[in-house]
Amino acid sequence: NRAQENNFPLILQALTNAGATSEKSAAPKPQTPADSSKPTPAAAQKPVDNSNAKALIEAANGGDIAQVRSLLSAGADSNSRNEKGYTPLMLAAASNYIEIVRLLLDKGADPNLQSVPGYTALMLATAEGHDSIARVLLERGANVKLKSANGKTALDFAQMAKHRNSAELITEALRRSQGVPRGQW
Repeated sequence: NRAQENNFPLILQALTNAGATSEKSAAPKPQTPADSSKPTPAAAQKPVDNSNAKALIEAANGGDIAQVRSLLSAGADSNSRNEKGYTPLMLAAASNYIEIVRLLLDKGADPNLQSVPGYTALMLATAEGHDSIARVLLERGANVKLKSANGKTALDFAQMAKHRNSAELITEALRRSQGVPRGQW
């Protein structure tokens, strides 16, 4: 596995094993107006024009909560994106920065935005086994049914990475979304 040979973080291993590529063909197809109830993938969205966007993305990715707080106070958009469509929330979720995740959500970050390959913050958190972050994202409205460009859900990522607790959280959320009473699981 190329990701293992290069000692990439576990998330890259999971994404690579799931068929993720950096090719443009991996980008999800833009959604049609009839499908407007679903989040729009980054490939179909216009980039946010915000001078603090890059700094916010870097601060969230690096775990610098003081800088994240400062940039948000200065007007940085919590849904800013990098060139691959990743938001500060996605990067903080993948890196297990729970306080930054909470702060970004409090400041309006959308947990259902998708990167160019179609990944959500929930997919990235569950692929790494960050159960506390997955729980917060689920409490704040993360959609467990969204699929990446290669057709994988957050549950798929948790199962592929063998993160049982994350898989159980997602399964519980799916059952709740389908109206299955807790005692009938």
